[in-house]
Amino acid sequence: MQRLIGIFLLLLTGDALSAQRFVLETDTRNVVAGARFEIRYVLHDAVAERFVPPQTITGFRVIMGPNELRSSGFRNGQTYRFQSWTYVLEAMRPGRFTVPEAAVRVNGSTLTSKPIAIQVDNARADRQAAFPDADTEVFLRAEMEPAAVYLGQQAIYR
Repeated sequence: MQRLIGIFLLLLTGDALSAQRFVLETDTRNVVAGARFEIRYVLHDAVAERFVPPQTITGFRVIMGPNELRSSGFRNGQTYRFQSWTYVLEAMRPGRFTVPEAAVRVNGSTLTSKPIAIQVDNARADRQAAFPDADTEVFLRAEMEPAAVYLGQQAIYR
């Protein structure tokens, strides 16, 4: 009987035993000077009591953030949840810069992310390759369907 009670309690507290992780993520590790990109501090399988942001982010200007997002749901019969803090950064000058770690407080303990390195290249060479002839004419056309919409109505923009 004690074994059944123990298994039942383990199932009830299974969520608390899941692997809590706090990581720093980005979609790019190489940007050009002047470009904007996102970084995310993501807490997996827990809810933070407190977020401790990085003190300074050298080499980048913070355009926006931190924006907090919480999500939970079911995937393949298992529950999941995460909490994230997103920043939009602008690369200020060429060089190799480190986005520092941040920390969260969860159930009385502190989790710290690992820093990541971002390479910032000179924008001038990239722009010349992308736009070799600045005098080239470009024509754009956009269509909206329906032409007139009311508040809350969905529309298609092509």
